[in-house]
Amino acid sequence: MGIYAKRLFPLICDRAMRAPELQARRAQLVDGTSGDVLEIGFGTGLSARFYDPGRVRRLIALEPSDGMTAKSLARIAAARVPIEMLELAGEDLPLPDASVDHVVCSLTLCSVADPARVLSEIRRVLWPGGALHFLEHVRSERPKIARWQDRLNGMQRRF
Repeated sequence: MGIYAKRLFPLICDRAMRAPELQARRAQLVDGTSGDVLEIGFGTGLSARFYDPGRVRRLIALEPSDGMTAKSLARIAAARVPIEMLELAGEDLPLPDASVDHVVCSLTLCSVADPARVLSEIRRVLWPGGALHFLEHVRSERPKIARWQDRLNGMQRRF
């Protein structure tokens, strides 16, 4: 793995995702989770502090990037809920059917190889009555911004 994926991208991503408005949305996103929770795209662990230890029994954090995982270790250690880290992608979840109460997915589906397969896996592992909490962005309707999004997304996938 190159220096971009291992060090630069996790640093850039962590700084960008610490924006106050994103942190507020992340706090809202995990509010109401309970029991066994799966977070797909754990990244650098910015959401860990928002999980309520009185409600969440355990958090299964899924992150395929070892650069992101390395950056998340201090946040995992400081978390108020037990976190089980799995360094893999969301297309093949190593969890039994109907085994989690909530799934959290934040700004992740744009970067996975097969979003439909990830969503199918989420449906499989959620128990009936469980909930998916997600926050995603969309491609801008403004042509200039959309072109930049396409360029950056293509660049990110190559790296």
